[in-house]
Amino acid sequence: MPEDNYSMAPDLFPDLPGSARTWIFALEGTPAECRSALGRVNTFLNSWLSHGHAVSGQATLAGGRFLIVSGQVSNGQVSGCSIDTLTRAVTEAVREAGCRMVSPMKISYQCVDGTIAFASRPVFRQLLSAGKVTPATPICDVAISQLRDLRAGKFMRPLSRSPFARVFRVQPE
Repeated sequence: MPEDNYSMAPDLFPDLPGSARTWIFALEGTPAECRSALGRVNTFLNSWLSHGHAVSGQATLAGGRFLIVSGQVSNGQVSGCSIDTLTRAVTEAVREAGCRMVSPMKISYQCVDGTIAFASRPVFRQLLSAGKVTPATPICDVAISQLRDLRAGKFMRPLSRSPFARVFRVQPE
């Protein structure tokens, strides 16, 4: 996937089913740092287990900013302990690579120039009131938890069609 592309291809992680569990981590850092974090996460994925069963996991870096990991166990779901292990591995990989994870509580949105910015809800509300973001502003949904939703194009949508439309009382255009 090209680094400057924030949309997800319908064939993202073709070896995994649409039901594969998915995690999205927003990153701040240089492109090289973020790529290094991806490499470290891929190394972890080679040995990722859930209750002794191998997890089929894949990772990519979307737009140089979003580390996306999907995984599936052939005989069930990825367990809570395995999710904790993944989170620790990603946190360590990001730290070792020299970049930082952005709090999932921040809103990720695309600026007019195509860059991604992050804002707390109060700051985002101010930006909306000031007209610096609009109902058409693309919002990145880092809460997506299934691969099928990424493939269906639900990662980046206009604010008016995002889960935040209700929070900020934005009407669909």
